[in-house]
Amino acid sequence: MKFYMPVLLFLLFAFTSTQVNLIEVRQLYDKAIYNEDAAQNLITKLANSTNNTLVGYKGVANMLMAKHVYLPNKKLSYFKTGKAVLQNAITVEPNNAELIYLRFVVQCETPGFLKYNTELSSDKLFLINQLKSITEDDLRKRIKEYLLYSKQVTNKEKLYLQ
Repeated sequence: MKFYMPVLLFLLFAFTSTQVNLIEVRQLYDKAIYNEDAAQNLITKLANSTNNTLVGYKGVANMLMAKHVYLPNKKLSYFKTGKAVLQNAITVEPNNAELIYLRFVVQCETPGFLKYNTELSSDKLFLINQLKSITEDDLRKRIKEYLLYSKQVTNKEKLYLQ
């Protein structure tokens, strides 16, 4: 029994130390929008993540790196890599409101010449329709705030959300 206790404690510590707090990831994502180090930190933090929602954040973090680099080919590379990662996560969980929210935000904020806006309308409607069924307060608040801020949401839709 004495032998097993340290092994069990080690495994418990190893397992919990690799857990990533979703609230912390969301906060780091908010910082990554404006800060290259935060974007890089988010990519590093999520590098080995297997949680599909966190994989989506990893994709968005790559897309955010495009804002922080200078060379156009590097910008496009980061964007394409992140786009593929996010889209794969959405393919695995097409009804994951957080992933749809991430894609909606990126599509709203991405320059038109990248032509990453084909899901804007469907994502907006999905989020508006799902908002009341989202039980997690932090996520519901973030989605609602962004929908109320977004120019893609009509005044009538904004009144409905309030």
